[in-house]
Amino acid sequence: MYGSRHKPLTFPQKKLGTGQYDTWIKASLKKLAIPNILDMIQIDQKTGGFAMDLRKVTREQAYAIQELGFDAEGRLKIKLHDKAAVLRFLHDDMAPERPARVRLEGPSGGPVEVI
Repeated sequence: MYGSRHKPLTFPQKKLGTGQYDTWIKASLKKLAIPNILDMIQIDQKTGGFAMDLRKVTREQAYAIQELGFDAEGRLKIKLHDKAAVLRFLHDDMAPERPARVRLEGPSGGPVEVI
C-alpha cells in the first residue's frame, strides 16, 4: 500500500509494571510538541507565500502534522497537532502527585494520643 521504503507502524504491547508502555506514549507525545512549521516549509521572500517539499520532511516532523491538503482556492493547508495541549498533558503527567489528605482520629473520633 505505501511501497517498500516505508516501515509498517508497530505498537509496543502494554506490559504492566514495566513502564515501557508509558515511556513509548511520552516519547510519541514529545514528537507532536517539538517540530516547528518553519522547519518544514520554504517561504518565498518576494510574495510571502510558502511551499512544502514533502521529500525534505523527516519522519519526526511528519508525525506532528495533523492535516495536510488544499483549501478551496488551491492553496496549501497545513495543520499541526495542538502543541499546547500536548505540553500541558506532559507537564501534568510529570508533576509530582499531591498526597491525599488524611485525617487521624483516636477512638470514637477523638484526638490521637501521642506517647
